Amino acid sequence: MAIEKEFIITDEKFPFKLFLFEGSAGYYKREIHWHRMIEIFAVSEGQLIFYIDNAPRSLKSGEFVIVNSNELHSIYAPSPNHTIVLQFPLELISGNCKSGGYIRFSHEKNESDPKVMDLIEQIYDRNLSRTVEDRVLIYSLFYRLCHIILSDYQINDDNKELSSRFRTLDKLSNITWYMEQNYKEPLTLQMLGEYFGYSPEHLSRMFSKYAGTTFKDMLREIRLNHILYDLEDDTLTLDEICTMHGFSNCRAMARAVKKKFGVNPSEYRRQRKG
Repeated sequence: MAIEKEFIITDEKFPFKLFLFEGSAGYYKREIHWHRMIEIFAVSEGQLIFYIDNAPRSLKSGEFVIVNSNELHSIYAPSPNHTIVLQFPLELISGNCKSGGYIRFSHEKNESDPKVMDLIEQIYDRNLSRTVEDRVLIYSLFYRLCHIILSDYQINDDNKELSSRFRTLDKLSNITWYMEQNYKEPLTLQMLGEYFGYSPEHLSRMFSKYAGTTFKDMLREIRLNHILYDLEDDTLTLDEICTMHGFSNCRAMARAVKKKFGVNPSEYRRQRKG
């Protein structure tokens, strides 16, 4: 089974992404994947079954799990649930690592669990209205949450084999992070290799083994993730969107959108507007 590298774009107004789990209706499975973001799944109602490095963990109402950056995980939702998902960049807190190495958090239960659940639910409730006052409070609640997980959940990583794999994934994460920041440029495997000190052949193998894809497909996926907001903006033409997001021409963009969503960009725009 291919291991998927997931791309996450944070909210425009906050340094995190917050949403309800897409498997809320139940009978849902998300295959094994990884991403650079730290991710918290907080179950308010129902049940989820998490697999982290193939180890199952059942979550019921009032429970959550912290998924570490670059940690392989999959999710099974056997029944309807109400689960809040909070994702934020590793870089936001990585400077606070106790050991000076790779920052990780525990999956075990902790006496601070009720505080974490309460803060996540408060952030979600306030996020629904987003008044000026609520936005200020959301920042305060979010950084209070970061303080708790850094203080009470951070662990020293003494598993050499696991640490080695995480560091390999972290190298690839650094590369994909660079791609996400520079996706508008005409990136090539050769350019990335020269920048990071790898041969194009070695980089190609890294993408294939750890991301389950090719460099070209990954770059196309990054560009697609970024054009979706602009496709919903009627003030921008398709030509302008194509130029803004690094596609070589509009036909290339149209093929990519068609492959991913089954419709051309114009039809996607009409559907989203509707």
